[in-house]
This record gives sequence, structure tokens and C-alpha cells, in this order.
Amino acid sequence: MPNRENAYVEDSKLYGYLLSETHPIGSFKAAFFSSLGYRIKNAKLLESHLVEIAATGQSHEVIESPCGTKFVIDGTIVAPAGGPVVFRTAWIIDSAGQAKARDRLSGSKNDQGAMK
Repeated sequence: MPNRENAYVEDSKLYGYLLSETHPIGSFKAAFFSSLGYRIKNAKLLESHLVEIAATGQSHEVIESPCGTKFVIDGTIVAPAGGPVVFRTAWIIDSAGQAKARDRLSGSKNDQGAMK
């Protein structure tokens, strides 16, 4: 993905969606992230781990859209609650060339830390 080094997660996505216990859709993701040890108080740690995936992960898919080019990138991080977790993230390169997190952020782990 181009501009990997400048990838970021918007605060509205991080606080208002991924870690929001009240968002109609994001609350399910918030429960998952909470089970891994990510909460509002350490939200910037989640952001840094997602950005690390953007910087070092493996591109899985590239999709052209009217909003820009979307990159689906897989990577593994060690969550605060312990153990490796494989994440599938989606990033978009907008018309200004900025890489920012998109909607498809998911992950899973089993007892050995491998994707289910």
C-alpha cells in the first residue's frame, strides 16, 4: 500500500465506532476489542497496533472505489490481554494520497493465537 508510513485511524472511527459500547454496529467490535484488552483508556495503543499492521502487514486485496483505492491488509499483533491476534484491516488511499482506516477491521484468535 502506498503511503503506509502515514496511515492513521481517525479519532471518530477509533472512539466513536471501534471502541464505542453504544454504537449500533461498533458496539459488537468494541466488545471484541475489550476482550483483547483494548478500551477507551488505551485507545491510542489500538491505533498504533492497527497502524503497525498497515505498515508491515500483507496486502490481501485491492479494490478501486469512487472514494479511492481500498487495501485489505492482514497482520498479527500482541494484544494487551496477551497472545497474538490476527487482524484483517481495510485502508483507503483517498484522492489526497492519505491512508486511513476503513470499516473492515476484524480479528480472531484461538488458543494458539491463530486465526479461526
